[in-house]
Amino acid sequence: MVLLKKEERLPILLVTPVVLILTGVLFLPSIWSIFLSFEHYTFGYPPEFVGISNYIEILADTKFLSAIFLNFAFVILDVMLEFLLGLGTALLLSRRFPLQKIWVALIIAPFAVSPVVSIVAWKNLISPQFGLITYLLSFLNISTEKLLMDPVTAFIICIIINVWREFPFTAMILYAAITTIPPDRIEAALIDGASKFQRFRYITIPSIWTSIVVALTFRTIFAFRTFDVIWILTQGGPLGGTTILSVYLYLQSFKFLRLGVGASVGVIMLLLTFLISAPYLRTLYKQIMARGYK
Repeated sequence: MVLLKKEERLPILLVTPVVLILTGVLFLPSIWSIFLSFEHYTFGYPPEFVGISNYIEILADTKFLSAIFLNFAFVILDVMLEFLLGLGTALLLSRRFPLQKIWVALIIAPFAVSPVVSIVAWKNLISPQFGLITYLLSFLNISTEKLLMDPVTAFIICIIINVWREFPFTAMILYAAITTIPPDRIEAALIDGASKFQRFRYITIPSIWTSIVVALTFRTIFAFRTFDVIWILTQGGPLGGTTILSVYLYLQSFKFLRLGVGASVGVIMLLLTFLISAPYLRTLYKQIMARGYK
């Protein structure tokens, strides 16, 4: 066994508590959920091993299949809009203009508000009885009475609110990356007569590509397991039109008290999260290795 040098021990000692906490909070419950997914279990009764029956049951459930489709639709639309809005915001912030710091603070303001508080605030804004948005739209003869009663509009509203909450994450990552682009690259492109679009395509995007992959990776993972915005606004309704996998899992586990079925959904969500994030992680790994990091 090779003993670590003194300067190598300190980083390990500093990281160890975090690793232990993550192991206790994330890894061990995940392992327990995997075992639980093979059992029929509810509160007050001993667990009963049922093999893969829970998986067979949910894969045959049309509501579960609908939840998978809605989940992927939610992730694709949410992440795409967050990226476009975040990139546009980052490009605007990279330009010098008056009160820039105040605008940066306003953009990241959603992070300073509790998620539950911000979602309830939005729900009140579109309330048919006293919502401010309802009042403003009334001048255009637009009613918000049935916005959350229609599956399509309810789904769109959930996406819009989640984009508002989360796009500052992408914007700040890309803004920080843009500010690190060497000015001489831009100057050389200007001397060569490159247009704004050419500078954006051949200089800005390649220079911040690693940051783009990082932002997309994190936002895809977190968007895939979104729960709070949908549960507070619609609780999966109307007519199951916003029941994504996290809501389906919650209903199975805590409304129907079928913890084994809920654990099966959680395992499938874990596998799907890994599959959709693997391409991002592989791209990020290639970029890091290409830059010479070992």
